[in-house]
Amino acid sequence: MGVPGFHTVLFTSGADVPPLFVPDIVDGTPVPSPQGPPRLLLNPAIAFPDGRTEYDGTGTATSGLDVLRTEDQPPYTLKFTTEGSFDYQCAIHNLVMKATITVQAAGSALPTDAAGYDAIAQDEMTKLIAEGQAASEAAMSAMPMATPASSGASTWDVAAGVGGMSQARVMRFIPRELTIKAGDTVRWTDMTVGEPHTVTFLGGTEPPEDTLIEPQASGMPKLIQSFDTLLPAGGDTFDGTGYHNSGFLGLPPDVAAVLGTNPESYELTFPTAGEYPYYCVLHAGGPDDEQGMIGKIVVQ
Repeated sequence: MGVPGFHTVLFTSGADVPPLFVPDIVDGTPVPSPQGPPRLLLNPAIAFPDGRTEYDGTGTATSGLDVLRTEDQPPYTLKFTTEGSFDYQCAIHNLVMKATITVQAAGSALPTDAAGYDAIAQDEMTKLIAEGQAASEAAMSAMPMATPASSGASTWDVAAGVGGMSQARVMRFIPRELTIKAGDTVRWTDMTVGEPHTVTFLGGTEPPEDTLIEPQASGMPKLIQSFDTLLPAGGDTFDGTGYHNSGFLGLPPDVAAVLGTNPESYELTFPTAGEYPYYCVLHAGGPDDEQGMIGKIVVQ
């Protein structure tokens, strides 16, 4: 389980991964959001377990989101009833987070034992950590970059996460703290393939909820994607007051198609001296979450 973050275990038997978000349709009509666009739901086919306890290589089997499992629930388990090689993935991070289960005939000799697989997993983890460290160091050597303007102000670049087409992901703003001059602009760019981020300044407001839970009379609740976090808010200048948000940078293609936009970068100008903490709504619990994806702009 990622902390912070969320994952699933999804077997599709070769079919496409279901879309992450789906429109909220009631009686054949899309439900509007307060912001205007049709309300979006976290796809129940991804969010909730399908209840299957066995898998024979056909159909879909899914764990649902790990963050929805309570502490008293056992880990997700699946019994394999048929020999074969079965690919699976995380529905949220399916571009890079993939794996395979090979099922042999009952009674046949396995390639290794549990301790051997633990060693393999540790070796893979070590390699991924090294990849992440190398990507972070490369970004640190390139960031921040300053582009002077004719006005005398500068635009500074910050990486919002780092990671290519591998499972190594650096959930950090690089650099984490940036000192600039009043009137300068900061440009954040999502540099994590397949991983959305936000740049969120609270400016004295309460942290927004990213997912709103709406109970239903029967069945699972609706998990509503908040447009307060999904869409940009607050304008292009920040003086330390009011909620300012980039919206999701690096949207999944299906979401980008619904909204008609897929921004990769976000710019904000800082006219007033001060210290301004911020965070990624998707990968931190707030601007003070030291274990999460947080940053600070210091304006002199």
